[in-house]
Amino acid sequence: MSGALPYSQTIMLDANRLSSEEYSASNLAETDTSVFTNRVAGGITLDIGDTVSIESAHIAQRGAGANVIEMRGSLLGRKTINYTKLTNSSFVSNMLTIQAGAGPTTFQRYSPTGFAKQEAENVDEIVEMKDNEATIVMEFYKTANGENCMALPRNFGNVSGNNASVSPYNKAKGLPLDTAEDYWTVQDGYPLGVNTCDYDQRRRFIFSNTGNSTGRVDDDWNTDTNLRSFTGTEVVGSIKIRQDNSRFTLFKRKSMIYNGSQVSAEDLASDLQPRAGVGPDPAIADYVRFKKKVTLKTDAGYNTPGNIAAQITDQLTEPEDTKIIVANLGEFKSVIQEGKTNVAFSSPSWHSFNSSCSKDFFNATLSNSMPVSVTSASSVQSALSVAYNNAYDYIGFKRPDFVEAGRDAFAYHGNHLTEQISKTTKTESVIKTNITWSDEVLLKIKKLFDTQLEYPELLDGGTESLSSLKRTNYATFNTTSASLNASFREVGRFLHIDIGAQSQGSSKADIAPLGDDMYNVSYRTLGANASDRTSAPLFVYFDKSTSHLTATETTGDTDYNLAYGFARKIDDKVAFTTKLIGGIPDEYFDQGPSSAVIRIRTKIGYDYHFSAYGNAAIALHSGYNPVQYFGHQSFFVGKFIENVYVGADNPLFNFDTVNNRFEFKNLHTAEKTGNFYNAGDPIAPADILAPPATGQAEEAVYFINKEMRYDNWSPDMHPYPVINLKGTVKDGQQSFIGTPERLQGGLPYDAHSGISIVDMGIDETNWTDSIWGLLGFRYGQFNGSGSNIGTQNFQFSDLSANVKAVTTNALLTSLQSQQYFQNVFSIPLIKPMVGSNVKYYNASVSQGNIDTTGFGASFTIQPAISVQQESTAIKALDLPRKILRGYFLIKSDLIDQTGYYQSANPMGIMAVVGKYNSSEDFVNFDGGGPVFTVTRKKTITDIKTQITDPEGSLSQVGDNSGVIYKVTKQISTDLKFGENLLQGMYGKQAAESAGQ
Repeated sequence: MSGALPYSQTIMLDANRLSSEEYSASNLAETDTSVFTNRVAGGITLDIGDTVSIESAHIAQRGAGANVIEMRGSLLGRKTINYTKLTNSSFVSNMLTIQAGAGPTTFQRYSPTGFAKQEAENVDEIVEMKDNEATIVMEFYKTANGENCMALPRNFGNVSGNNASVSPYNKAKGLPLDTAEDYWTVQDGYPLGVNTCDYDQRRRFIFSNTGNSTGRVDDDWNTDTNLRSFTGTEVVGSIKIRQDNSRFTLFKRKSMIYNGSQVSAEDLASDLQPRAGVGPDPAIADYVRFKKKVTLKTDAGYNTPGNIAAQITDQLTEPEDTKIIVANLGEFKSVIQEGKTNVAFSSPSWHSFNSSCSKDFFNATLSNSMPVSVTSASSVQSALSVAYNNAYDYIGFKRPDFVEAGRDAFAYHGNHLTEQISKTTKTESVIKTNITWSDEVLLKIKKLFDTQLEYPELLDGGTESLSSLKRTNYATFNTTSASLNASFREVGRFLHIDIGAQSQGSSKADIAPLGDDMYNVSYRTLGANASDRTSAPLFVYFDKSTSHLTATETTGDTDYNLAYGFARKIDDKVAFTTKLIGGIPDEYFDQGPSSAVIRIRTKIGYDYHFSAYGNAAIALHSGYNPVQYFGHQSFFVGKFIENVYVGADNPLFNFDTVNNRFEFKNLHTAEKTGNFYNAGDPIAPADILAPPATGQAEEAVYFINKEMRYDNWSPDMHPYPVINLKGTVKDGQQSFIGTPERLQGGLPYDAHSGISIVDMGIDETNWTDSIWGLLGFRYGQFNGSGSNIGTQNFQFSDLSANVKAVTTNALLTSLQSQQYFQNVFSIPLIKPMVGSNVKYYNASVSQGNIDTTGFGASFTIQPAISVQQESTAIKALDLPRKILRGYFLIKSDLIDQTGYYQSANPMGIMAVVGKYNSSEDFVNFDGGGPVFTVTRKKTITDIKTQITDPEGSLSQVGDNSGVIYKVTKQISTDLKFGENLLQGMYGKQAAESAGQ
């Protein structure tokens, strides 16, 4: 057509969420914000050849454009966690007044839970894994720092002046226990509750974890040679768990009754004697490893790193409901304020863990060698027995994996030998047992053996010797090894054996426990009326090269095809071999009734007792003493308080703005500067020490040569150092306070307790897209693997560690070492010198007057070093991911086909919106994307828009989102309309069209 000139018409269509049909509908106003349908007034016809594109888009996302991290709240999957479920029953309020014995005598105490009974069970739970949420599992540990704990086994622990148990000791001194200082400085021993069983040197080496004074077998025990015997007149030696700042993971008694009057007699009897036919024995009860779950989450959407850190920290420190206890003693009250990571666990006090309660619990005089069965109903229901039993509600073990695996592999009574072992064949001994041959049983024993490798000091004990005494013959059997200990760790494992008892077959013997804690057996009573029933470690051969062979994959008939690396098969039962580690030493034959054989039916397996090899254990303690040092103060309700805080009191999830990394800190409760218990007395009497109070009492520090403040008492710490106030200043210094004998000089003490994170709530498959992966942490930081994995006693630094459980401790650096050089008054001299003990002389001396041994000094002082501490950090190895998905997809039904599909969704993708162009809470798209041509004529009355993530799921966007669509219509206009009309061009054109 002559004179026709085409041109384009541009139409803009505003499609936004606020004016959409969905937004106006009340049932959709709060959902699917990324989907909106907008009406087109009067409709618009798209002709073939018209084009459609997106002119601009503005996608609302709060926080977009700032230094933020994106989390969508997406469900990644589900995971099974394991934690401890506590079930309380029979509410009894806070204070109990319990009748104990005949007459008007009463025994007052309160339930630490407010209930008569509590049951514990470790249960599995399926939890959701999200990119902004995880349910973590934590364990709790108490450090052996000389406070709020005591070594096990212990008969009892109190030094009350009206306690009959200390009278023999008092008489030996020729005076009553009537001064306040005696409550702190009296020498520990049998009268104060210590187990002082007199092992001879041979038995002490084989059965305990300590050798003589010149060398240690492992790090568990101190040999205390200054303890008092039963009579109080003799000085004896025994062993105690070292107070060396080691971490002891808490286990919870599965069933515990706090008030026997509120439960049935049968229920109470089973609680006090958990094993039918066996006398009271705290260690053989059922325990579970205490675990607590805590859900941590952040808001979905964009969050600043600081906001994320604050949200997680707030949840870690979230307080529980306040508890008021001891509420019916007039106006005296005590308040418990727990947090998610700081729990007031039940613990004994000097009032409940005393000699009277111990006697009632064991139903035996304190000089008896073995506890006897409780027979009378009045004794079973005794409140004193319940009080004593409660001391074992929570127990701390130094090697929790070893303890847990041992209890899972064997019953408390173990198994037994089915054939005696002769001393004449000791070098080729095969240990035949009645242990069932099956994969289920063997796998449990293998797990027990595997945990021993986690604690190599236990296996190293197999190569130690004391004079001619030894636990194995390996040192003489393997004379070519470059490292005896390293070599033995590859081939040695151990079980406990009841070699001292060598039980004979009977129904009573079969249910008797393997081993014994020798409660109430003193130095003087052992030889006269008691037999030593403690167990010993018996080392057997382990072959790493066959550790993969199952019970069905090998016949196990030689020392070279052992199932799971240790099991011989004899008569469908499990046997162990010792030939390839040198056989069984003579010492194991010399301990029993016969020196020629280890008799048939001798018990073997895993010993549950606290004194067994490897089972280093502590109990909690409330920390109160009947009277404070100098006697001017006494905590009135201290006798009734039976709780102590264990955990992390100030956990922190932090964002390090220097390194741009997230980090966990303060997963331990740090030692504090504190104050002497009597500090701040404005008018101090002449007979007390009252130093001024410090304004830095809450400062986190670590101690070396830790000095006690006499504000926390443990029966295990006796004797506390004497504070000497006699004399005058002219006579010299009289107020030096020494380091307690039970603490280890030179070791850093940095924590009271803490938490260990054992499950981050995310599996390895989903880790990268989870909350922890997005924040920069790696799976391996919380899930150690390999042969060099660290245990819960690993000393952390700021570097990433290969550990099974994550916690923190004080950061120890060489920069602090100059503070270790201090003078006699514990003042830092700050020099590059190694610290030393200091001799102090009341009178001035010269070199010629100094005895080279130092005996001429008035005092020998270990300077009490206090160094401000900073927590180590569990720092993310990677930078946080700020954006989950790098772009949005905008889909629309405006046209039929776009040529760009993400999935089978019929709506075509019209634009890709990169998130790099964002500011002021919006992600912006300024056009310039693809232009689409209409291929089918259609009339548009509404436009449906979807904003999705790259994988096709609907995006989480705000209601202020909107898209501006651009429609370009092609229109032809005849500029010679009149001329063409006169020439009949339009008629001809119509005719031609009709002819076609």
